[in-house]
Formats: sequence, C-alpha cells, structure tokens
Amino acid sequence: MLRLARDHEALVQGLHESLKAGQGSALEERAHALKGLIGNLGLTAAYQQAQQLESLARQGDLAAAEACLTVLSEEMSRVCSRLLVSLVESPPATENQKPDPARLLSLLGRLEGHLQNREGDVVDCLEELRPWMPPLPACQALIGQIEAFDFDTALEHLPLVRKELL
Repeated sequence: MLRLARDHEALVQGLHESLKAGQGSALEERAHALKGLIGNLGLTAAYQQAQQLESLARQGDLAAAEACLTVLSEEMSRVCSRLLVSLVESPPATENQKPDPARLLSLLGRLEGHLQNREGDVVDCLEELRPWMPPLPACQALIGQIEAFDFDTALEHLPLVRKELL
C-alpha cells in the first residue's frame, strides 16, 4: 500500500504517455494493471475510473479516455496523499503501548461508516487500525473479511471487535 502511495505518479504518468502516443492497446494494458492493483486495495472510486479508462481505450475512444484519465489522476492523488499521511501519522503500537480509547472509538466509527457506504477508504482505515488490533479471533476475522471485500459480514462483525478491543 505504501508503495502504491509513493509510486502512483509514475503509474499515472505511464498512462498519460500511452494516451499522448495514441497507443490505445498500451493504455488499455496499463489501465488494466492499475485497475487490478487498486481493486485489491478496495479503492472503489479509483477502480471504477480505471475500469472505465480500460474500456474506453479498448474501444479506441482516446478523447473520452483523456477526460477519464484526468479524473483518475485526481482520485489517485487524493487517495494516495491521504494514505501517505495516515501511514506517517499513525506509527505502529509497541507491545507495551495501548491506544487511547477515544481514538480507537473514532477509528472504529470511521471504519463502520466506510463499510456502510462501501467506500474505498475501508482498506485505508483498516491499515490505520491494524497496529492496534491484537491477534484475537474477532479482530483477525474482521481483517480477513475486509481483505476479502466482504464488507457486509465485516459490518455485522464489527460489534464483536469493539467488544474485544474496548
């Protein structure tokens, strides 16, 4: 995830280069690769833009692809800058360090909201919570459900996690 946050500009630049060169098939391949990468991270809005870009490139509609790429670039910048801030500002907990209950409640509340709205920020929020989640059954189950993009089950499971953590 950190690698994507740091390298997203180069990935997007490659898309721009393919578009400027009029290489629809290369644009389609690059969009497909990016779509797979961001889909695995649950970045829904960026995934949808990459999927649309891939489709437009396949159809040879490079004019529409240019507009789509602009939106995708903006979304990637937004998501990746937030991700970098989260990773830098949220140092991992040490074994002897316990999270502030108010912060933990806030993170769990954010996670619940993202799960309800099916937002791509679910994975980012999980990454912020992960250092504070002990290897307890409910916590590990929640992590697995989110990683499998089973947001409905994760949402149902969240009260058990709250109980384990608080």
